[in-house]
Amino acid sequence: MTTRKLKLFICENYLPDYLRVIEKEKPEKVSVEAYPSLCFKRWAYDQVKAQLQQTVENEEDGVIFCSRFCDILKLVPESPNIKVVSSNYCFSHLATPPMIQAVFDEGGYIIGLGWLNSWKETLKELGFDRKMAQEFYKEVCAKLVYIDTGIDPSAKCKLEELSEYLKIPALTIPYDLESLELSINGVIAEWKMAQQPSKNTVETPETQNQLQAQAAEYATIMDVLGRIGSYDSREMAMAGIQEIFTAVMGANDFRFISKEEDLSGIPAEAAILFDDPSGAGMPPPKFYLEEEKHRFFVAVKYVNQVHGIIEAGNFLFPQYISRYLNFALSVSPICGLVLTNIERYETIVKISQLDPLTSAYNRRYLMGKLQEEADRAARTKRPFSLVMLDIDHFKQINDRFGHQWGDTALKALVGMIKKRIRKIDTLGRWGGEEFLILLPETSGSHAALLAEELRATLFQTEIQEVGHMTASFGVAEYREGDSVDSLVNRTDDQMYRAKQTGRNRVCCEMIE
Repeated sequence: MTTRKLKLFICENYLPDYLRVIEKEKPEKVSVEAYPSLCFKRWAYDQVKAQLQQTVENEEDGVIFCSRFCDILKLVPESPNIKVVSSNYCFSHLATPPMIQAVFDEGGYIIGLGWLNSWKETLKELGFDRKMAQEFYKEVCAKLVYIDTGIDPSAKCKLEELSEYLKIPALTIPYDLESLELSINGVIAEWKMAQQPSKNTVETPETQNQLQAQAAEYATIMDVLGRIGSYDSREMAMAGIQEIFTAVMGANDFRFISKEEDLSGIPAEAAILFDDPSGAGMPPPKFYLEEEKHRFFVAVKYVNQVHGIIEAGNFLFPQYISRYLNFALSVSPICGLVLTNIERYETIVKISQLDPLTSAYNRRYLMGKLQEEADRAARTKRPFSLVMLDIDHFKQINDRFGHQWGDTALKALVGMIKKRIRKIDTLGRWGGEEFLILLPETSGSHAALLAEELRATLFQTEIQEVGHMTASFGVAEYREGDSVDSLVNRTDDQMYRAKQTGRNRVCCEMIE
């Protein structure tokens, strides 16, 4: 076997993630070495160049993990012993492309554990005092987003300290390292293949076949992950998974079975793949093979969550069903990981659309919905209306009872409105104690009736600690030629008129 060693070069900002994988896998003759973050430490070029050159001189092999924009690419020596694994971002191993894009869309700044552990030193090296750091990061982002892989239990406290120091809100997104494990294992498998002995060295065919099979397996799994890992909806992922089984394996019959479906039509041995055997003293089953019918059932699971069961059968070459089953068992955890990531992505998107206090939609999301509805109304000539409301004397509520109970009042108002409006309606927090309701397929007169009902219900509702409160309502209907701004302004004018004429009332434009 080879006596050469492999060194993985990792940016110091993401070193803990790679170290965790290597510590778990414990591959022979493989080590990890950090290089300085060249995004900020441009004075470290010579140090990084020396690191790479030393590896070549020691007759070691090296693999650099970096983004395709990293300056380290300018420093790679001309040697076949140094290879590069690049991705769109240096943190691509921490999240799927849709998740990263969702974070970017919200002005998020993604940080890893390495950066979180050394942010004080980094800011000091940059020459930033607190004021300069606050000004800089407020220019480049709206929030800090820490991808938590569960390595450091104290990371939450560190993030809170950083958030307070920069005066920027922070969000934590849980993630795992399975995709990174696959990537690293694939790199190591390819490296081992390249180190196969020459023809003059004794090496059993069995060992060669094992190495080839391992490399092929990781290559296939990574290809599968690459194909479906970029999807951002369950429907797209399921279509990609089906294509893998039908196109790659030649299965004419494919079905994804969820736990909510009627399971009476599948064998009992397959149905128990949904069961949780915890406490039974035995590992959970992963598959059920029905050889006489040339089909199998495989659980699509990630950690302890079973997303469903894949049923595949009626293969073009049924004599290879055992090979197909082994392939399916390799692919199914990836499918489970992809579905889990999609759920996380959907959660992130949902969070980004909501006001964090009241769980009504935020203003940014409302603006998008308003534009969609205005475009639809201009195209179809169908009506829609807006209701804007503002709590009367809300400052007095905060001053008298405190902001905690003022927040309680806002949440109570949102809960009351949500119980009354339809699923197609959209309630959002426009700002402070001001809310906007978008009512598709609703005339101004009908919107005014709803507003009056909401006003009366609020007036009669007793809110904990606060008691009774009132609100002023304005109503306007979309007119041909309206822009979003013009419609919102007319609605706001009516609400202002309600304030000026005594509060606790509904004002709307004259209905012609």
